[in-house]
Amino acid sequence: MIKFYQDKFDSEVLGRKVFKLYLDHSLNNEKELLSIFKQHQIDVIFCFSIFSNKNIAILEKLNFNLSSIRNTYKFASSTEKGLFKLDSRFKILQCNKDKPRITRSDILSLAKVIGSTSRYFHDTNIPKSLAHRLYVKWIENSLYKNYVNESFCLVVKNKLIGLATLKLKGGDGYI
Repeated sequence: MIKFYQDKFDSEVLGRKVFKLYLDHSLNNEKELLSIFKQHQIDVIFCFSIFSNKNIAILEKLNFNLSSIRNTYKFASSTEKGLFKLDSRFKILQCNKDKPRITRSDILSLAKVIGSTSRYFHDTNIPKSLAHRLYVKWIENSLYKNYVNESFCLVVKNKLIGLATLKLKGGDGYI
């Protein structure tokens, strides 16, 4: 099945018509994609695909810029409790429960680090300032606006240096 929709969050932040394309199987040719694309006015498409040589060849034929790979992990239920031991300098805090003090500077700094390896920063059609703004907004929404079900902050000396988010959809958890 091919999922294709306009992403409201990315579109608002980037000021462009941003769509997401999900391919959960190998395509035979580009015709099905072209028929979907013709129905919309599109500025940017971010594609998430299973690993498939056919899909890569078809996307390249359609001039997709394959600049990054995003891994999505799905975990089966686990009965194991607790976290592994971290070096004593680090703390993992559950944001909703522990309410860590996070400064604007922490958010801006983390957005820059996270964004530097993202598909947005590597897309030559998206200015770096817009890509940075997208990550700032994503971090703020994850921490303060219930964009995700839970956020976990990695903190060193009361400074935010990492963020992991958990979003539950249809009984599955996504990090």
